[in-house]
Amino acid sequence: MQLIIAEKPSLGRAIAHVLPHPHTNEHGYIQCGTDTIVTWCTGHLLVPCGPEAYQTQYAKWDLFNLPIAPPDWKLSPRSDTMNHLRVIGSLLETAQEVIHAGDPDREGQLMVDEVLHYFNVELPVQRVLINDLTPHAIAISLGQLKPNTEYKHLSLSAQCRQRADWLYGINLTRAITLIARNNGKEGIFSVGRVQTPVLGLVVKRDHEIAHFKSTRYFSIEANFHRIACEAPHETEIKASWQTPPSREMHCDEQGRLLNRKIAERVVRSTSTKETTGRVTKVRDKKSHEPPPLPFSLSTLQIEAAKRFGYSPQFVLDGCQILFDKHKLITYPKSDCRYIPEALFDHRTNLLNSLILNAPQFADAIHACDLSSKSLAWNDQKIGPHHAIIPTEQQLETTTLREREQNLYQLICHRYIAQFYPDFITDESIIELSIGHELFKGKDVRITQQGWKILHPLDQGSKSTNHPNTIKEGDQVSFSNVKIVAHETVPPKHFDDSTLLSAMASIVHFVEDPHIKKTLRDSDGLGTEATRASIIEALYRRDYIIKNGQHILSTPKGVDLIRHLPPSCITPDMTAVWEASLDTISSGSTKPKDFITRITDEISHLVASISGIPIKKPNLSGQSITQPPSCPKCQSDMLERTGRYGKFWACSQFPTCKASLPWRLNTTKKAKAVKTGDSPPIPCPNCHAPLIRRSGKRGDFWGCSNYPSCRKTYQDIDGRPHIPINPRP
Repeated sequence: MQLIIAEKPSLGRAIAHVLPHPHTNEHGYIQCGTDTIVTWCTGHLLVPCGPEAYQTQYAKWDLFNLPIAPPDWKLSPRSDTMNHLRVIGSLLETAQEVIHAGDPDREGQLMVDEVLHYFNVELPVQRVLINDLTPHAIAISLGQLKPNTEYKHLSLSAQCRQRADWLYGINLTRAITLIARNNGKEGIFSVGRVQTPVLGLVVKRDHEIAHFKSTRYFSIEANFHRIACEAPHETEIKASWQTPPSREMHCDEQGRLLNRKIAERVVRSTSTKETTGRVTKVRDKKSHEPPPLPFSLSTLQIEAAKRFGYSPQFVLDGCQILFDKHKLITYPKSDCRYIPEALFDHRTNLLNSLILNAPQFADAIHACDLSSKSLAWNDQKIGPHHAIIPTEQQLETTTLREREQNLYQLICHRYIAQFYPDFITDESIIELSIGHELFKGKDVRITQQGWKILHPLDQGSKSTNHPNTIKEGDQVSFSNVKIVAHETVPPKHFDDSTLLSAMASIVHFVEDPHIKKTLRDSDGLGTEATRASIIEALYRRDYIIKNGQHILSTPKGVDLIRHLPPSCITPDMTAVWEASLDTISSGSTKPKDFITRITDEISHLVASISGIPIKKPNLSGQSITQPPSCPKCQSDMLERTGRYGKFWACSQFPTCKASLPWRLNTTKKAKAVKTGDSPPIPCPNCHAPLIRRSGKRGDFWGCSNYPSCRKTYQDIDGRPHIPINPRP
């Protein structure tokens, strides 16, 4: 018997639809024909056990029990899905072959894998990746099975993410909550590996706005056109005064003029002398803007927030309805923006389906160039899933709710745009001199509308259609030379689109320059599937609120951030963790090494919060406190038991008779472990953390992923020297 395990019931029913008849609906599964059964998970059927499952003393929250790090990880069945888990177990007992049909991402991989591991399945397991729930697409996917072992590292990556989040959340939530209670505050202060840095972004932005001091600055603007111009359609072009080096002392770091008297002097000099100028330089550039790539979930959420004001979770819920219920779009939790080249052959049928589904697309589709193949069709950039695109499913979309209609139209427009030419402009940068002053202007002319004819709102600034007739040496006349006063404005509060953008491209908010060098623009906080739920959790825990479109931090959120170490509230450390999880997915980092490093980092964080000496868990699950150094001779101290209980004694006794109380809780000790707040520096080559080592020629930094990665870097002042553009 062949057993197919889907991630959710809707996927299970869609798979069963293409399998041989007769179909019999049983409790928790569907019998298809005589030898195939389809069942499903309903989310994670197994969840990590709580701390008390490892030691009963952990049921009580106590700072001296931290950090808690299980020696052998345990999973327990969810109480609300226990019966269904038993159904799957009984089906596995009679199965001869298993097909893993989890969603095509790391969580979908783990969700089914952990069930197979729980029942010690030794049967051959095949993997099917389904991005499209239409019957034709599912049938094709079922004919392209691969061994499940090929996705082992993807599952391990999800498992490491799960365990790292457990370690981080359990230990830091307990530590900061207990400290808060000691200070008279009530409630639980939840700390999360991803949610807390996201909250840190909001709190920091709110602080910047509250303490912003406006600066007044000035610009000089003028209009110009060619003298004795015979071109009937030539228009005036705006130009701005360029600050010469001799006056940079009157400017700020951004080159903005702060002294109004200088501006007035420039206006007088250009007005009292000859009002004509000369073109000193013209630089022409042709710009091609290809069609925007199809949507990933994050880019769709950002676009929907801009266009309709939708929240990330609202978008995800709508996409799930379009995918699960109506089968109108492909897998929505995708982080990819590219399409398999094989799907290019289906473009005609798909576009015809769009005309039937939504006749308003008809004119745009009839104008498509079906021979045009945009940059979106690229097999080299496809992972387990591809971009979100429409399917060939036919449905009258006027029956959809407003949210689903709007999202479907956005997805369709992006797909249709792939068959339109580039948006092309001719741009001229014109430098002009009048007297001793230099002005610069820009003339932009659209030469081909291309794909932007579908999206008039995307055309941005106004541009002209006339050809450029201005050349170097031409005489020009200036008019309306004026001083424009400006004031610097504070950064804007985050909204749904900008906060999602920040999470998706976190490198722009990373402060450590060494980490910033090694992160890619695509490295982000969380995943496509989790970012919406992370933001919702911050609302639910009263850390942030919504004021109109603005996302603001609450007093509780500000208070939490104020009492956490810097590495917990900035995205540096967790961005490195996410990059390390990617290396686990590729098989270049060992899961055990990752968890060991995370456990060590969390130990230092707990110590810095509580002031209690670092403890390292041993294999028996008992915690061993790291011995302090002797205050007299700096030797290690040993645990002793005396008349009044435990104490620390110098290991050099009787030569040195120094001792310390057993429970150290001093400011000096907290400072001693403060170095643990600095996040690890990732290798530019593979993102695994760099480690300081000693060699024949002195200290150097090497990749912890050795020998898979053999990159080394010079040690300068205790930090690795990483070139700005490291060689591959």
